[in-house]
Amino acid sequence: MVLRFVKYSSYGNDFVITNDIDITIRSLYSRNVGIGFDQKISFRHRSKNVFICIIRNNDMTEASNCFNGIRCLSSYIYRKTKIRKIYVITKGGRYKFLCNKRNVKTIISQYKDNFLENMSFLYKKMFFRNICNIKQVNLLLTNIYFNYIDIGNLHLILFSTLDINNKLVFIRNLINNSDVFRNDVNISIFNTKYRKVFTYERGSGITLSCGTGTMASCLVYTLGISKKKLEILSDFGKLVFKKKIKHLSTIGFVNFSYSGKILVR
Repeated sequence: MVLRFVKYSSYGNDFVITNDIDITIRSLYSRNVGIGFDQKISFRHRSKNVFICIIRNNDMTEASNCFNGIRCLSSYIYRKTKIRKIYVITKGGRYKFLCNKRNVKTIISQYKDNFLENMSFLYKKMFFRNICNIKQVNLLLTNIYFNYIDIGNLHLILFSTLDINNKLVFIRNLINNSDVFRNDVNISIFNTKYRKVFTYERGSGITLSCGTGTMASCLVYTLGISKKKLEILSDFGKLVFKKKIKHLSTIGFVNFSYSGKILVR
């Protein structure tokens, strides 16, 4: 079978979009012998300006959500149909997108209803085990505060001004070896000094960015303070987060990379 696809990128992530074909073939997901991507999105038209999509990580597991990815999907639909206001239904919820030629605005309405599971935890003196190069090391984690929030998919949010990559690996090992957290929880660390968000995504590993992780981090950061707008930076551009009474939004760029076809068996 010949699979036709388009390749998009947004805020450091790249995506393959296909029309109504959900395929899980290892060679397709490989950057060496296939197309390669952070997520693959297959979609179909439901009615008027409403579309349904399935999101796959690059390990072929299904993802509940990916705002960078469905921002790209909305841009692709806008490019083909000129529909400016688009609703996308994912496993994690229903979202509105406002499109123009360059940027796409992601909107979550009535966000208070989406965050009833917002919880805060403090772990003190928790031991966990990390297997590295067949050598067993016991590590001690003390006094790390974080938020556990559902934004269509689950994110554990921390704030830091320290070395992010080391801390991501450290926290990832904690999550993977703990029965407290569900298997689909992602980890996002908001560097408040440089206004950057770093995310470990279940099914994709440490990625260059994460749309849901960025929105979740901004929401938690602005809870209880008057600030309603944040600009989050990355090596690939910026996302603008806004919080209003009845909805959250992020505005970010979208790039069309190329279209093509691949033989899948």
